[in-house]
Amino acid sequence: MLTEGESEVVAAFAKCLYDDFKGQIFDLKERLFASKNIEKYLMTQLENTSYMNNILFGSNRVSFSQFYQKHKILVNSKEIEDFEVTNLFSTHKHLTLIGDAGMGKSTFIQYLFRDSIVKKFKVPVTLELRNLKGTESIVELIFEKLNSSDNVIPKSFIEKSLKEGTFIIFFDGYDEISNDNTPIITKFIEETRNRYKLNPILLTSRPNAFAEILLNFKACQLCSMDKEEVYIFIEKLKPYFEEEFLINLKKTITNNTYKHFTEYLSNPLLLSLFILCFKHNSSEIPTQLSAFYGQVVEALFIRHDTVSKNSFKRPLESGLSRDEIKNILNFFCLRATYKNTFEFSENEVEKICLEIKTVLKLKFETDHVKMDFLKSLALWVSESGKFKFFHRSIQEYFFAKAISNLSVQKKKQYYSSLLESYTVVRRMSGRNSLSSLRVKLLNELDNNSFNNFFSIPYLKKIKSKLGTPKSKTVQAFFLEVSKHKKFELTHFGGEYIVMFHIASMNSEYLLSQHMNQLFPNIQSKQSAINRHFSNQLVKYATAHNKKMKFDLSISTDFEIFLDILDLKIIQNLVEEFSNVVSQELELLKEKMKQNSYDDIFDSMI
Repeated sequence: MLTEGESEVVAAFAKCLYDDFKGQIFDLKERLFASKNIEKYLMTQLENTSYMNNILFGSNRVSFSQFYQKHKILVNSKEIEDFEVTNLFSTHKHLTLIGDAGMGKSTFIQYLFRDSIVKKFKVPVTLELRNLKGTESIVELIFEKLNSSDNVIPKSFIEKSLKEGTFIIFFDGYDEISNDNTPIITKFIEETRNRYKLNPILLTSRPNAFAEILLNFKACQLCSMDKEEVYIFIEKLKPYFEEEFLINLKKTITNNTYKHFTEYLSNPLLLSLFILCFKHNSSEIPTQLSAFYGQVVEALFIRHDTVSKNSFKRPLESGLSRDEIKNILNFFCLRATYKNTFEFSENEVEKICLEIKTVLKLKFETDHVKMDFLKSLALWVSESGKFKFFHRSIQEYFFAKAISNLSVQKKKQYYSSLLESYTVVRRMSGRNSLSSLRVKLLNELDNNSFNNFFSIPYLKKIKSKLGTPKSKTVQAFFLEVSKHKKFELTHFGGEYIVMFHIASMNSEYLLSQHMNQLFPNIQSKQSAINRHFSNQLVKYATAHNKKMKFDLSISTDFEIFLDILDLKIIQNLVEEFSNVVSQELELLKEKMKQNSYDDIFDSMI
């Protein structure tokens, strides 16, 4: 239930909208009807966003206003700390918000959504991009959001309101769009922005999904938490945890007891998981991310297995053992992630569980397993009649665990198919998809097979594409390895910038963005080349006050492109890049040889 103050705020906002609608609806009765229906929508949405989930509290939700902690964001290389929705869009109406997994992008939207209502700024609408087909219009989507079964606001009115700038639109999860839908949804976003420019838009994405370079959108970034913000977060836990525990936690962080884990404390999700692990096993925090996620899962079991006064350990609802539940999770996530599914209906859960019972030869009630995932372990949350993991990274962990348990032949099949897909399509989905987190987890959990069947072939493929003659190497880099074939020099925000055409992005560049965390030397050389050509092009455009378009697959465009650049510098940079790829390839082969037990085994027999 909303507080009296919140209800009054919504009513006042609806009154403002009623006055604003004068130019759109001349009939007083219709205008009142529209404002009342929007008031009902705002009331419902404010109530629905009043609480938030956090793994620290299991299946219990906590007050959003009491527990939410503002993030710093980076705009134009400048940190913004104290912001509200009214000033966030004061300079740029259309923003992309980039943040790694667990940085709180969706929670940030929840904060802005509520702030927009409280400040009477705009009527907020959130659309999860993975659920869109791309064939809908923004008018239809807002129509569905605003209207209940018994009240209908005409689409014509919604379109007029869009033209007047009545709404603020949140597009959540650009990185989660499937391969087939990416071009059409990207076009839909850009058309929405162009047609209804007065409505502020915020689009969220993980890095390396090309959201950073959407035309006419200003990119900003969620900043990592610093130590002071970590302490503020701990202070918010006082009503929920014993004081002695929080004192020990703060002392551990202050003394840098876990120096190897400092970087993870800067991520809100990983900080919560760290605290969960610390509470149930403060003696050791793993260095590897995969082992850390494994310990998180163990901590969830420990939290459930609370020993009662008579030393009786509570069983799970399903009556299954810990290992059996883990096997179910591995299988479930393998099947769901393979199909690029991150939300599950009742029917989908039932279907996968039926398959699990047959394959794993387990007997259990599906409803009981659901209760274990939702309540006992709090791995799942339920929203709008669907289930999902409390964070997508947990599903990624169990998927990687499942891959690591496959036979060698099946692993080879999976990795080969994955690598091959990046030479065929621009962006992958389901079984042919990858993320920076998945790369890290697979590299840790399945290092030998991951390197043999993926990393080494990946480096060999880059090397083979570059070739040997210098001129061919430069051309091969930009057409085969770099991030684009088509781009343009355009004027934006008072200066010339290079804008890339997302539809022409090279799929192998996307792969390299995920893989380069394993090969920072390659990343450094690749970035140097991209920086050089961008700087040279901008310098040329500024000097000649000239907008230009390039398609590097056309020979004349490529020749003009090379004429603008300092060819000697480019050749040297690309040659350095090629040499580093060769070096990393040899180092990886040597490492694999050193880690092999074949020689030891041969000496024993």
